[in-house]
Amino acid sequence: MTDYLIKTDGTSSGLTLGSDISDTDAFEVQQSFSAPASTLHQTFAAIWTWILSKISANASTVRANAGSWAKLWKPYKTGTYHYPFGYNIAPSSGSPAGANTLLLFPVIFPADVTISDLWVRVSTGAAGNWQAAIYNADQSTFHPTTLIAKSSASASTSSSNTVVAAGGLDTNASLSEGVLYYFAFNASTVSPTFHILSAAGSLFGLSSLLGTTTLANVDQITSQFVPGYSIASVSLGTWDDLTAATLVETVSSGGFPLVGFKVA
Repeated sequence: MTDYLIKTDGTSSGLTLGSDISDTDAFEVQQSFSAPASTLHQTFAAIWTWILSKISANASTVRANAGSWAKLWKPYKTGTYHYPFGYNIAPSSGSPAGANTLLLFPVIFPADVTISDLWVRVSTGAAGNWQAAIYNADQSTFHPTTLIAKSSASASTSSSNTVVAAGGLDTNASLSEGVLYYFAFNASTVSPTFHILSAAGSLFGLSSLLGTTTLANVDQITSQFVPGYSIASVSLGTWDDLTAATLVETVSSGGFPLVGFKVA
């Protein structure tokens, strides 16, 4: 913890322009309480104005106690397996929306996390392979952009009712609390079925987390919704920069295998 001294003459000790302030830091105000009440009020108003002017706009580490998910969510434990926050598996399984088709769905984490592996559950096996990856997102447009990490190898889809990890990521992915990212999936065939994103049980997905400009896509009569984006004709193992890619909102009742992760 750092102590900061703010004096009524406008000088300070320990605080400079652009300093990051944590929620454990303390401020001491030097004030003679023999001053008239009006002067005291003016002094404190001046002090708060001074504080706000000295906190840099890019001091992203400043968090309000009540506003931080970290106050409500325990840190992820090393070696544990998870589905992304806000998602659930469907009551039934489904095939990927297309072979050699990149499928991307948005994810947000309630605490900082470092991921070492991505995995899926194969419901009905068939010959083929799959891979997964993690992408950054533009925090203004909400579109996927640059690759963070990808499967280090292809994983087989031949065994039924099996949880399959894709051999770990090529590098651990360190992701930040409250920042939008994308999980990506690709398979060489549509023959196997996977546990999939659930329209009934998922809080997130493009329909609810980011929204869509097509009202009918949000809640289809057939329980379909828009879990994410798709990009067709992407060979398995190809993970391009998606900043300028053409993204298709994909309406699906089961075409997005739900990718889980392991904490490093």
